[in-house]
Amino acid sequence: CASFACQSARRCLCSSRRTKQVVGHIWIVIVNYRTAVLTVDCLHSIAAQIAELPKLHTVVVDNASGDGSIEKLMGVFDREGWHGWASLLPLDRNGGFAFGNNAGIREALRSTRHVDYVMFLNPDTIVRGGAIRAFREQR
Repeated sequence: CASFACQSARRCLCSSRRTKQVVGHIWIVIVNYRTAVLTVDCLHSIAAQIAELPKLHTVVVDNASGDGSIEKLMGVFDREGWHGWASLLPLDRNGGFAFGNNAGIREALRSTRHVDYVMFLNPDTIVRGGAIRAFREQR
């Protein structure tokens, strides 16, 4: 579509052209504060969907947990081979939940990967099969 609004959004917004085949690059932000076990469960639920979501990246922002969360998470990333679609961003201080989410957004904006959508998940979220794809298709 050649409309200015669609060009600015980098995707067609016209209802006549919208389809469920919109391919969007999704960046998931999970803020961890002393919840490494829950965060790993959340990541496992995302990992189960990675094959159908090649344009997805997840960043876990550690909000200065100080309880060994960073080491636990890095160990799981290494063991599971998640470095291709997930990364860890340790913060020097805990500025609160919004601060952690904003750090994840800044990381997305600095990324060399194109980002169309940012999705925020709490560490205790278990993502149902097909949920991320459905999110992308509804945009």
